[in-house]
Amino acid sequence: MVKYLWVFFFFVFCVSCGEQEDIVENEEPLLPSAGTPWDYQFEKILPFLKDTAGFDKESFCKEGTWLAYVKNEKLWMGLFGNDFTGLIGEWNSSFELPKETKGLKICHIVKVNTGYIFFVHVYNTREVSQTSGITSFLLYLIDGSIELIHHFKDDFDKASVFDFRWETYGDKLLFTFYDNPGGKQYGYLYFNGGVKASQATVVKDKNSYFFTGLKDKKLKIYVCDEESGITDSWSGDTSIDLNLTIHEGYGGYKTYEVDLVRLEDILTMRWGYVANLAFLSRNQEIKKDVLILNDQNGINRYEETDSDPYSDIRFYKWYDESILFYNTYTDSCLVVSSTGKDIKEFYSSRLYEKLASVNYESISYEEAIFLSRDWDLSRFDLSRSESKWISPIRILKENMQRNAQLTVSIENKSGNLWEYKCDILYYEGNKKQVRFSVDIETGEVFP
Repeated sequence: MVKYLWVFFFFVFCVSCGEQEDIVENEEPLLPSAGTPWDYQFEKILPFLKDTAGFDKESFCKEGTWLAYVKNEKLWMGLFGNDFTGLIGEWNSSFELPKETKGLKICHIVKVNTGYIFFVHVYNTREVSQTSGITSFLLYLIDGSIELIHHFKDDFDKASVFDFRWETYGDKLLFTFYDNPGGKQYGYLYFNGGVKASQATVVKDKNSYFFTGLKDKKLKIYVCDEESGITDSWSGDTSIDLNLTIHEGYGGYKTYEVDLVRLEDILTMRWGYVANLAFLSRNQEIKKDVLILNDQNGINRYEETDSDPYSDIRFYKWYDESILFYNTYTDSCLVVSSTGKDIKEFYSSRLYEKLASVNYESISYEEAIFLSRDWDLSRFDLSRSESKWISPIRILKENMQRNAQLTVSIENKSGNLWEYKCDILYYEGNKKQVRFSVDIETGEVFP
C-alpha cells in the first residue's frame, strides 16, 4: 500500500512541475537574457524594476548611467554613478504613457543648463524594433520633474530626428530639430517650467531677442533684452491657419503646411514695433502678413488676402508716428496709425524709386522730402505721384565720391527752413562734413 502511495505522490509531483514549467514558458521575462544589448548587473537595479512595464538604460553619459522605467503608466528617470553606484538624481513625469507600453528606448541625452533633454521611444513589446514602435517623446528633465516638450503622436518614423539644437537665453530655452525623412522643422520655446510656444523661432534686432511662436494656434511674441529679461510680450486673439493656400499664378494654387513662424524686417517705433510675419514650410519662406505690435493695443495683423506670390509689402516710419505700407507690385499705399487704424489709402506709381533715396522725411500723410542718390532734394506728393519742386544739392555733388559713405541728419525742422548735416566717410578713411539748408515750401537751397 505504501508503495502505491509513493507512486501516486510522485506522479502528482511530476504533473505539478510540468504545469508550472508551461506557465513560465508562456510568460515574457521581466529582464532580458544575458548577452543582449541590455545586459548589465541586474542585482543593483532590481529594486527599481519591480512592477515596471518597461525599462532601458543608457551608459554613454559622462555624468553617469541613466535608468528609465514605466510604472503605473508614468515615466521615471534616474541618474546613477558608473555601474549603478548610488542614485545621483531622479525625475518623475506627470503625464501618462500609452497603456500598451512594454518597452522603452532612451537616446540623445544632453545636459542643458541645470537639466537634461532626451528622446524616449515607446514600444508595445519588450523587444525593441521598428515594427513594435508606438510613439516617441522629446522630454526635458528639470527640478525633479519630467516636462513634455514634443509628442510624436501617430507617426513613429518622425522620431528619427536630425540637426537637433538648443539655444539658451537666460532662463529661456529654444529647442529646434527636423524630422526624418519628412524634413519638417520643429521649434519649442521653454521657460518658467513649461513650453510657452511651439513653431517657435528667435531673431535678434539690435540688443533685443524676438521670440515668436504659437500657443493653441494663436501668436505668442516675447521681446527679451540681453540684460533685463522680458521687456514686452503679446498674445494674439485669432487662430493662425497652419495650411496656407497660395496663388502661384495663372490660376494655380499650392497649399503649404506651416512649420515655424518668424518675425522679420523689424521696425522699432516709439510705441512698439512693426514686422513681417514669415511662415516657414520646409525650406520655403512665405511673407504674407504684417504685424503692428503696440504696447497698449496688442497685436494688429494685416493679412495679404490675395496671397499673390509677387506681392511685396514694405513698411516705413511715417508722419506723426504712423506707418506707411507700400505694395511694390500693385503700387498701393496705406497709412496706418499706431493703433492699427487706417488713415489714408492711395496709389503712387513712382514711390518705389523715391523710397530708395538716401534720406526721406515725411511732412504729412501724403507728402515727404526725399534726398535722392543723384543728390537732388524734392518734395513729393505720394497721392499725385508728382514732385512739387526738385532742387539739386551742388555741395553734395561736388564732395561725394562713388565709394564714399554718407550719413544724413536734419538738425532743425521746426519751421519751413530745414538744416541738413551730412557726414561723408571716404574710402581712404578721410572724413568731411557739409551743411546746407532748404526752404521746404519753395525748394530754395542755402548756401
